[in-house]
Amino acid sequence: SEVSSDVTVRRSSSPATPDLWSGKRYYAFSPSDLSDRVVFETSPGGGAHATAAEYVLEMQIWGLQPAANERIVVSLRADVENDSTLIQRDTITADGPHRVALINPPGNYVRRIYGYLRVIAPSSKVYVDSLRLTPGESVSVDQLEPPLPPLE
Repeated sequence: SEVSSDVTVRRSSSPATPDLWSGKRYYAFSPSDLSDRVVFETSPGGGAHATAAEYVLEMQIWGLQPAANERIVVSLRADVENDSTLIQRDTITADGPHRVALINPPGNYVRRIYGYLRVIAPSSKVYVDSLRLTPGESVSVDQLEPPLPPLE
């Protein structure tokens, strides 16, 4: 079931936005490789990063051939304090920039973030580049709209 609320998420592009990704930023996959995936695990640390409204995995993809049924399956997960696991899955079927956002409901304290990227059926080189994992912050919709002038 889906829950809607009056909250949007704004991510800052300032240097103050932490990048939680701790692995390599670039991977290349080919049919002869022994591994077809990248597995990752990290901790958001304490404070505001552990209670962020979302965690966003961003990447740039090159070399996918949709006609050959090539795709990348992404699984992004977070273990939260109440022994629950948040899960977001996506399938990438085209080159270009991609982002997968894992929504963290208010009040959850995230202990760890983990998951994988798996390249399915590479028939030639497939590249994953510019990997980033960043927390987003929740902002009330009212804060995004300019204040109205007083009525006279």
